[in-house]
Amino acid sequence: MSTIVKDRVTQTGRPIGLFLDKENHKVWVKTWAEIIRDCDGRLNFIQERLRVEVSAEEIEQKIALLKTSIVKTSKETADTQGDTGE
Repeated sequence: MSTIVKDRVTQTGRPIGLFLDKENHKVWVKTWAEIIRDCDGRLNFIQERLRVEVSAEEIEQKIALLKTSIVKTSKETADTQGDTGE
């Protein structure tokens, strides 16, 4: 970041990083380190919220239910295909 830009984005009375503040737009300047740090913080926040713990028992129940529905569907399909009306 050049000295001119750095002086402008660190002025007293303005948020750090604000380079230009116009009526219909604002221009912010950040270093790559700031961008990466912000993204890393958001990533960690999302990962924490998405962390789900499932017990082995719950997994087994869901697998058993899935197996039952697959077997039932396969049997129903075989029954209807075998019933040709002859």
